[in-house]
Amino acid sequence: MASKASDFEIFEKQFAELVAEFQQLSERQRSMFEEKCSDMNLKIVELEREQLQIRPIISSYSTLQCDYLELQEKITTSTELARREASRLEGELRRVEKCASAGTELRERARLAAAAHARERRLVTAELHDTALEITHLKTLNSELQYRLSEAAVKIKKESVENFNYEVLMETKAALEAERNTTSRLEQALATAVADNMTLAAQIHAIDNKEVMCSEKTVTDDAVPTNICPLDLFLAE
Repeated sequence: MASKASDFEIFEKQFAELVAEFQQLSERQRSMFEEKCSDMNLKIVELEREQLQIRPIISSYSTLQCDYLELQEKITTSTELARREASRLEGELRRVEKCASAGTELRERARLAAAAHARERRLVTAELHDTALEITHLKTLNSELQYRLSEAAVKIKKESVENFNYEVLMETKAALEAERNTTSRLEQALATAVADNMTLAAQIHAIDNKEVMCSEKTVTDDAVPTNICPLDLFLAE
């Protein structure tokens, strides 16, 4: 019994110690919970204060978000307009490049036309000079033939007075007729050359007064036709 009583006392003592420890633990936990609750209350108050401070910021953020969306829409519209303007300017640039290319082509055609005009004028001037020389030569030849014809007529008169010979007279008459034919042909060739000279002068005058249309004129390098074939035939004979 004594041992049981001592054990019971020990148990009571241990139980009392456990109760005391439990109370101490409960007190510590209560104080900790109170501290935590106090901290939580402080944090709640602080969060409420921050919420009050954040509300204008949230309102500003909403306004800024609306402004951002509106600005983004304006940027999209401006980008589309800029893209259209860029496309229009590219088309305008291509048109200007085509116009510049056409202008270069027109200047090249004008240069070629001017060169052809100068070349044609040089050819006509040279041919006119040759014609003038030919006319001078034909005039000299005509004068010589006229002189020979006069000498032949004087000779015929002298021979007819000194010795009237029918055969000689017929031969002389035939020679005189041939000289007359030659003179007639020479006069015709001379008239043709004079006409060619007048034609060439008229063509030169027309070329000088002609306006060159650069976009429509076709350049030709053919020489101006002449009619000096009768002169060539006569000189060949």
